Amino acid sequence: MAAVKKVVIWYTSHAEVEIYGIDADATADDLRAFINNDPALRASVRQQRDDNLVEDSMVAEHIATV
Repeated sequence: MAAVKKVVIWYTSHAEVEIYGIDADATADDLRAFINNDPALRASVRQQRDDNLVEDSMVAEHIATV
């Protein structure tokens, strides 16, 4: 019988999205907070990500055999 394995998978991908209303010198943390604090903006960014997604790679890590 084959073993059951627990695996964590990371997807490394990128997508270009447009965000309006934030300072030009905003840091990555500023952008993350700006997006996460506005549900409508977060939904817009997720939709743009889905529309423009380019998958670069997938990494799987075996963490346990159960």
